[in-house]
Amino acid sequence: TTANNLTRGDISWTSASASNFLNGLSSWFTGPNNRIIGRKIAEKAKEEAINSKDPLDMNFALSSLITLYYRDRDKHDYFKKAISYCRAQIKIQAVAKRAFLNEYPNEALPSHVGYNQLVIVLEKEKKYHDAISLAKEAKSNGWSGDWDKRILRCQKRLTN
Repeated sequence: TTANNLTRGDISWTSASASNFLNGLSSWFTGPNNRIIGRKIAEKAKEEAINSKDPLDMNFALSSLITLYYRDRDKHDYFKKAISYCRAQIKIQAVAKRAFLNEYPNEALPSHVGYNQLVIVLEKEKKYHDAISLAKEAKSNGWSGDWDKRILRCQKRLTN
């Protein structure tokens, strides 16, 4: 069928999974006039990640979706979708963490888009206790980020 042309067939030029390939492709469509295409490709990457043997495929697909939906957060229900994807990525963070540490044993964990974006949103909504709690969780789980700075800023705002 034509619905799966991007993800089926003999792909001999890459060892990437279909999800990984599509996720990379979606990153080419982040401009304001192209995000609708990027979102469709990233949604397909997420769909492919469900059956992937690599748990990082879902982590990266969710990262892309968070970014693509949050950039257009003022349209449709995209803000809610971005937040939902943040929560989904946070929910699988332990599995992603194990996969990162297994694949890159001598490296620090990268930043985590879901934690980062949700902490920013909570701070903007003046939900400082929730932002602090989530930033502390991200830090304790080892994800890279400016967690101490965010925690301190939210604590200062609580006392003002």
